[in-house]
Amino acid sequence: MSKLRCLCSELLDLNLIPNPQAFIVVADTAIEDIVQDQIQICNDATIGQETRNDRLFFSLLSMRNKGVAEGVECPQCGRIAIFGRPGNDPPDVWYKVEKRREPNLGLISSANQLKRH
Repeated sequence: MSKLRCLCSELLDLNLIPNPQAFIVVADTAIEDIVQDQIQICNDATIGQETRNDRLFFSLLSMRNKGVAEGVECPQCGRIAIFGRPGNDPPDVWYKVEKRREPNLGLISSANQLKRH
């Protein structure tokens, strides 16, 4: 799945890395499991740095089954496609923006405003 057609007809490119329209949704109940998994990998003295980095990355991907989903926001209409598992096609859920504090302020742009400088 490399492209996704939004319900508004906008074509979303899912191959961009990093993808400025993509984000990860983490259930509050999954955060502790993710952190503990990452700590355990970091503390494993029996593996080298390259293997450790690979394991950290792949453990995050495997967490998609444990309360982590992937989202993509349409830059045209602001709809959000949620994928419960990477590669699901079509998305599991579409969300439509009902109200915005400011015109053209989407989820990604809101989150980017919160970044610490």
